Amino acid sequence: MDLSKFSLSQWYLLILIVGAILVVSRYTYRKVVVAGKVLFTEQTFLFGIAILILTILASLRTGLGDTSNYINIFHRLPTDWSSFIDILSEYTEKGFYLLNFIIKKIFGDNQTIYLFITSFITIGGVAFFSYRNSFNPGICMLIYILSGSYVAGMNGVRQALVTGIFVVFYKFIERRNYIQY
Repeated sequence: MDLSKFSLSQWYLLILIVGAILVVSRYTYRKVVVAGKVLFTEQTFLFGIAILILTILASLRTGLGDTSNYINIFHRLPTDWSSFIDILSEYTEKGFYLLNFIIKKIFGDNQTIYLFITSFITIGGVAFFSYRNSFNPGICMLIYILSGSYVAGMNGVRQALVTGIFVVFYKFIERRNYIQY
């Protein structure tokens, strides 16, 4: 599925569906109890479904922005450690290339899995931060989508990854626990 070929009405439908799930998730309070223990709430479940939909759609993109450049970087990386170390010295973004290498080493040369993992780190990080720090995480994520940050994260993968990782570990900065950060 090529998201760049989505018509305007398909994007509006996507925003409507995900938005409805996010808004409804705010007002559901029932708990799912298994063997006397609360497993999760409906609010958490619906919020997770919306995030999963966004992540799957982001992982199915092909012709959107710089996606082809990131896929080429991923495909060109070697799978053996010694060759990777040799090329790593040429690049300044060692963490980004290390993440790509780890994904390629574990999952092979599958670009959809690569895009799914990077999208999950990005969208999941923002969703985690919204869920932990917002009174209404559904509206917060809807603003994330409508402000263009969702699509911008597909174009600037490196920056989006940094944002997703940063907001997850923001609590350490907030508590002034810089060593764990």
